[in-house]
Amino acid sequence: MGCQLCGQHKKLIEAHIIPRSWHATLRLPNGPVLKLHKDLSVYPKASQTGEYDPQLLCGCCDNKFSPWEDYTGNILFQELKPEMIQSGPTGQRWYTIPEYDYAAIKLCLLSILWRMSLSKRASFAEVQLGRFESQFKDMILRKDPGDPATFPTFIWRYAGLFSSQWRRGSWRMRLRSRAARQRAFRTLEPPAARIRL
Repeated sequence: MGCQLCGQHKKLIEAHIIPRSWHATLRLPNGPVLKLHKDLSVYPKASQTGEYDPQLLCGCCDNKFSPWEDYTGNILFQELKPEMIQSGPTGQRWYTIPEYDYAAIKLCLLSILWRMSLSKRASFAEVQLGRFESQFKDMILRKDPGDPATFPTFIWRYAGLFSSQWRRGSWRMRLRSRAARQRAFRTLEPPAARIRL
C-alpha cells in the first residue's frame, strides 16, 4: 500500500493522527492521556502514545506536518494571562491572538481532519470528509490554507473541568463511575478561548 499523501510505495510509519507533540501537554501528571467516550457507560481508557495509524503515511510526508503542528500546539497550549481574557455580556469569555500564522494553524487543522477521515481507527469512524477528502489533500500538498470562507475553522479552549486544571489531582478517580462522567459532561463551562481563522 502506498502513502496516502505522496502516493509513492514507500515504507509506511505509525503516523499519529493527533500530533504526538501535543500529548505532553495533555498527559496526567503521573500517567497517560485518558480517552473519554461519548457513550458514558464506556470507562475512560489510557492512551500511552495517542492515536496512530500504520497505513497512512510515509515518514517523509508525516514530517511535513511537524512545523504546522508545533506552531499550532504553542498557540493552543500557551499559558493564558488574566489580561488576555475578555468577557461578554452573557458571561462568555474569550481571548484574542492579534497576530498569528493563519496558514500554519489552518493547514494543521485540515491535515488532522484529513488523517482522521482516512484512518480506519474506531476513534475516528464518524469523521468522513467524503467528496472533500481530495480537496483537503490538494490544499495540504500545495500548502494552501484557502481563504477564511473555505472550510471556516474555529478553535475552542474550555475552562473549568475540561481545562488544563482537570489533569491535576485525582481526576481518574473522579471519573471512575458512570454517574461521575455524566455530571462532568453536564457541567462543561463555556469556552474560555475562541479563535476564528
